[in-house]
Amino acid sequence: MRRRLLLAAGLPAGALVLALGAYVAGGGSSAVPTQRLSEAPFVVKVRAEGVLKAAESTPVSTPISAGSAMTLAWIIEDGSRVKAGEVVARFDPSDFQKMLLDGRGDEATAKKKMEKAGASRSATRKDMALDEQTAKAELAHAREFQSTDREIFSRFDIAKSQIDTELAQAKESYAAAMTKAKGALSRTDVELYRIDAAKAAKDAGRAEKALAAVEVKAPHDGVMVLERNWQGYLPRPGQTFWPGQKLGEIPDTKSLQAEVYVLEADAGGLAAGQKAEVEPYGAKGAPLEGKVSRVDSLAQPRFPGVPVQYFGATLTFSGPIPSALVPGQRVSAEILVQDLPKALVVPRQAVYERDGKPVVYRRRWLDSFTAVPVVLGPGALGRVVVRQGLKAGQVIALVEPGRRGEPASSPKGAGPPLGGAP
Repeated sequence: MRRRLLLAAGLPAGALVLALGAYVAGGGSSAVPTQRLSEAPFVVKVRAEGVLKAAESTPVSTPISAGSAMTLAWIIEDGSRVKAGEVVARFDPSDFQKMLLDGRGDEATAKKKMEKAGASRSATRKDMALDEQTAKAELAHAREFQSTDREIFSRFDIAKSQIDTELAQAKESYAAAMTKAKGALSRTDVELYRIDAAKAAKDAGRAEKALAAVEVKAPHDGVMVLERNWQGYLPRPGQTFWPGQKLGEIPDTKSLQAEVYVLEADAGGLAAGQKAEVEPYGAKGAPLEGKVSRVDSLAQPRFPGVPVQYFGATLTFSGPIPSALVPGQRVSAEILVQDLPKALVVPRQAVYERDGKPVVYRRRWLDSFTAVPVVLGPGALGRVVVRQGLKAGQVIALVEPGRRGEPASSPKGAGPPLGGAP
């Protein structure tokens, strides 16, 4: 500095004034890089990727009336336009056809067995009635001709006659009991066969309902969007589906919205209400205008096994939605996170930390700088807005004075503080 002044002393006064003016206008000494502040617009936009989805949709599921698992034989392509009543999926009917034939065969067999049991019951009833009548007749005969006169018959004949009478009475009781028992057994057999017939008829009826439901039809006009499983695969023939399991949905195209994902590093300042421009892939014309209606509270991985975190956001459209757009169509979007008409913007490398507060080194005169506390506003990659502490026209140091030619660092060794978004 002393050498510069000695050299300047040998110059005429006018030349010295011009040299100093050029030094100040140039932003300072060449030893410390500087920047003169000026107000300028500060705009931050973030990129997002996602797909179109409908806020309202009608689910298309495996028929509940099937009552059992079904094997998918065919399904319409994802994103196909359908009409009300059009078949969108078809299941393999072979299992239900076999169930129907088996049910009807089992029902016919059970009915035949029931008829046979009924006929056998009638024959058994007749036989038992005949046995009971014979036993009663034998009992009556034994009682009528029972030898009881001790003067005529011997004691042996009297004892024998009494035994014959008791035997006839036992036969009569046995015949009555057998008639009752076999009658109950016959009724039980008939009822069991009737139950078998009813069960077989129920199985056949269930098979008929399943056969009537092997074709799934669209409930109304629209676009068929297939449901992906947890691995991200679409339904395909050969897969097994349970009753009520969702196959896809037919969304209401008038309620389309964009479900997009923003990198966690770019999502600082992202909030509901911000404007966005959405450009569907493959669509012609100007981007669609919309706004952010919802932002996830936590960042999450988007793809299994990939640790990169994303914030999910929902974008709603401000104007009419073109009829060519369909749910599931990929989109890209630009979200306007910050839009300040006038702001003082400084490079992040010019912001340091002193006593836990951000400071910027402002030039006072020539190579003299002072640390000025500042209040930071929103930021973007490599730059940050200064809300308070500096004015337009002031000159700041881009590196820490005193460490010329070295990387910028805090007087306390701490890195530059974050100001708003990363």
